[in-house]
Amino acid sequence: MHTNNALQAVSRLIEIGVVPFLVARSIIGVSAQRLVRRLCSSCREEYPMPAETVECLFGNIGDRTANLWRARGCANCGGTGYRERLAIHEVFLLTDAVRHIIAVMCPSSTSSLCRWSRASDPCYTTV
Repeated sequence: MHTNNALQAVSRLIEIGVVPFLVARSIIGVSAQRLVRRLCSSCREEYPMPAETVECLFGNIGDRTANLWRARGCANCGGTGYRERLAIHEVFLLTDAVRHIIAVMCPSSTSSLCRWSRASDPCYTTV
């Protein structure tokens, strides 16, 4: 099944006509995968993250800095700056509270399921 994230698989099953209580009882978890380009290790270039971006993402970290990498391009990567791909996975495990939400409240959208999942389980996060 093709979805944009793991959580959307639950909504998609309901959209195609699977009864919500069957979705809740049948699924243990859902995994989603994205492939991202990997920077070429031969030519990647390190640079400092702008101070305002560091502040926005990490808060006040004092005089420490954060660095990023960017693609440059070389003969090893054909001038693109990228070589190979890296898989990033997202896993959504259904807890009893989430099963109850799916079966009883029958969420029609991924955003409502995400909101209810966070409310029922403070440890719930998405990537």
